[in-house]
Amino acid sequence: MGLGLILGGAIGNLIDRGRLGYVVDFLDLYWRNHHWPTFNVADVGITVGVFLLLIDMVFPRRSPGMHPVLLQIGSLKVYSYGVFVAIGFLSALWVSGREIARQGLDREKFLDMGFWVVLSAIAGRGCSTSSSTGGNTRRRPGRSSACGTAGWSSTAGSSPRRRPASCTCGSTGCRFLPVADASSLGIILGLAFGRLGCTFAGCCFGNVHPPWAITFTDPACLAPLHVPLHPTQIYESAGSFAIFGFLYATRDRFKTPGMRFWTMLILYGAARSFFEIFRDDPRGFVGPFSESQVVSAALIAYAVVSILRARSKAANLAP
Repeated sequence: MGLGLILGGAIGNLIDRGRLGYVVDFLDLYWRNHHWPTFNVADVGITVGVFLLLIDMVFPRRSPGMHPVLLQIGSLKVYSYGVFVAIGFLSALWVSGREIARQGLDREKFLDMGFWVVLSAIAGRGCSTSSSTGGNTRRRPGRSSACGTAGWSSTAGSSPRRRPASCTCGSTGCRFLPVADASSLGIILGLAFGRLGCTFAGCCFGNVHPPWAITFTDPACLAPLHVPLHPTQIYESAGSFAIFGFLYATRDRFKTPGMRFWTMLILYGAARSFFEIFRDDPRGFVGPFSESQVVSAALIAYAVVSILRARSKAANLAP
């Protein structure tokens, strides 16, 4: 039922997009002057479907454990990781596009830019897949197909993404920092959904921890089977959802261009560095630190320096 709701909602939105050129949203939830982004019945179906899949994942009725393959028809397989990554990309573009429009910027140009950013991210991550998944492939041959490119790291894709995004932004005439502020909501939401895909696929797994563990039993999973492990994928997904909630609730309080984007980098970098402590999947290290911790530290440093420079510039311009 959950998968059917997700596919039905996605197809419904695609029909609107193909027939009208845009998606019709008509449901508006609000409390006083605070409005949740308008949505439609298809969005409700996708959201409910995701929660039903999560419930089935945590409280399975039949076979315990996560299932990398959500649906199989003959030789055609629909992988959990791919579905959630697609949901993450679409959610990121949807939320960021609405924020772009709310700021009075050109939403269509942003969506065009988002298309090229997605392509550059896929290409950039594809180049880094061999190094990121090498340990998994050696450890459990043939299992990498369980989630397509399960070893992709969310931080690994950030560097290849930046230059194409900047070039495209320049060619469309948009301003980088306001676009980065709007995109920060979509980026962190996309990461939250992507980590749910990691949970089903069994990649990015944690070390042994019996009390509140997650146990993988599906042979297609990338994680060790029948061993209680830290649910690191759920940790990061929950942390990303929390960061998204904070940034969304305080989106009108960030007056300086770039401040919300830099805040997102600091919060996510700190959370990612902490959650890395509990991971046990094969990945690259720089001395005692994982590559993700090193990249997170660099992103935090960049954000802190940017904030200090912005505050110094604002102080110099003040009368």
